[in-house]
Amino acid sequence: MNMLSMTPNTLEFKAPFNALLLLILLSFSLVGCGGGGGGAGGPTSLPTQPANNITEEQAEDVVEDEVIQEESPVSTPGIASEFDLRSVDSIELNVDISAQTTDKSFLSVCHFKAGSDAIDYENCIVRTVVQSGKYMGEFKAPAHFEELAVAIWFYDTSMSPIVDLISQDDLATGFVAIN
Repeated sequence: MNMLSMTPNTLEFKAPFNALLLLILLSFSLVGCGGGGGGAGGPTSLPTQPANNITEEQAEDVVEDEVIQEESPVSTPGIASEFDLRSVDSIELNVDISAQTTDKSFLSVCHFKAGSDAIDYENCIVRTVVQSGKYMGEFKAPAHFEELAVAIWFYDTSMSPIVDLISQDDLATGFVAIN
């Protein structure tokens, strides 16, 4: 015997029954959760406030007052007006070593470790090639550097590198010349 032919009546009975049972269970779960936002479970009423009758002139006055308050300057006591919050300074660098050599060389502008009297080549701001003994450029130096070192290395190893220190006062001028 075929199983489908034996159970059509039970299938017809079980499918609507299962759907009805599922519908009833879902209905109770929705009712049990509640639909409102109140924690006490009862109906909650929001207080009603009477509408304010404001004319257009009154609304414009309020808006003008708010704008005037926003435009008033804020004073900060104890801070000088020349105080600058910049974290970097723009420095113009002019190198002219053409009197010594016009051969190709390499320029490094690096942090100088004052305590160890050594140039920190891992912390350089500028690394570039000097053509014909001249270089003109601009770089940005972090304001926390106290001293920078300029080192000019030559491809000709018989020539000693040129090393010059740039003090914080020199950095403050915004122009450094190496001759």
